[in-house]
Amino acid sequence: MGLYPKNKDNESTWAALDFDAHDPAQRWVAYNRALGAFRLFREYCDRYAILCDSGRGYHVFIFADEPRPVAEWIALLKDAADAIGTPIQDGVCELFPNEKIAEQEVGKPIRVPGSLNPATDEPEKIMAFTIEPLIARLTEQDLAVKNANRERRSSARGKLSLVKEANSYFTEQAQGETRFFAASTQKLIAEVLTKYPIRAKGTRNGVLTKMTGELFRKFGCALAEQIVRQHYEANAENVTTRLAEHLREFEQAWKCFQKKELARLSPSERERFDKLNTESQHEGFFLCRSFWSGKSEFPISLASLADRQSLTKTGAGYVINRLSDLGVIRKTADAKPNSRSAHYEWTA
Repeated sequence: MGLYPKNKDNESTWAALDFDAHDPAQRWVAYNRALGAFRLFREYCDRYAILCDSGRGYHVFIFADEPRPVAEWIALLKDAADAIGTPIQDGVCELFPNEKIAEQEVGKPIRVPGSLNPATDEPEKIMAFTIEPLIARLTEQDLAVKNANRERRSSARGKLSLVKEANSYFTEQAQGETRFFAASTQKLIAEVLTKYPIRAKGTRNGVLTKMTGELFRKFGCALAEQIVRQHYEANAENVTTRLAEHLREFEQAWKCFQKKELARLSPSERERFDKLNTESQHEGFFLCRSFWSGKSEFPISLASLADRQSLTKTGAGYVINRLSDLGVIRKTADAKPNSRSAHYEWTA
């Protein structure tokens, strides 16, 4: 049983990397590459991953909870292959979807995780996965649809509308309110929203620029954009610009601050920064540098960093480990449960 990574709208809810190991001598190499890809895919809190032993190599799947353009998937897969130092070629590493898919009706299929491999006459072995939240969400949505249908059939109150959780960055939502890993996160957001009111029409752009500067030092881009949206709605009476244009200006300001921060890095800091592989690691670098701000040591709360970067705790831990491995930060004190966060020094 196989799946095709493309629908009629040139979109897919999934993508995969296929690491071949037809030669037994290459099996360990393929395994390490597949494990590296799985670790990278775990960093995306709004994506879900499965690592499989296919019998003649390894498959690494990444899923989304809504269709995404195949071009976006291809770019993600190519970045992952580049990050783990794997050439994209037949017999080594194949992409699903690949760049030829635009000329094809459905693309090339890959076996479903856990299904039978006819070449070995054995099922594909699922080795690791982070897909439970997606399964739980789909189950809840299916139940909600069934309940709504039952209520629609039994009630004459008119059309019912189901509220889909559009914000896939955060850990959980209940009664419309986002829940974070760290209790301090919501307070930080509230402080920023209160600090930058738009008191009169014509001042929106200036306020947005100042607020974006503070957001850059405290949050990753995904959460910062959500805060900008909240800020826009809270100050709607003094805003005449459309939300799409407002967000475009935020994106431009964010890139401007990023460029300025890069220019401020010392040669040794820039050398380490250039060795980071993903946007999550880049954001973690700048956030930790802001936490440091010249102090001898500084705390990093795993829960808080996960919130700020819109990652899972596992993803945030991977970012911290990567920064530590490259000599950007060094732990000076372990965390104490219910007492204090782990402390680090800036060694870049």
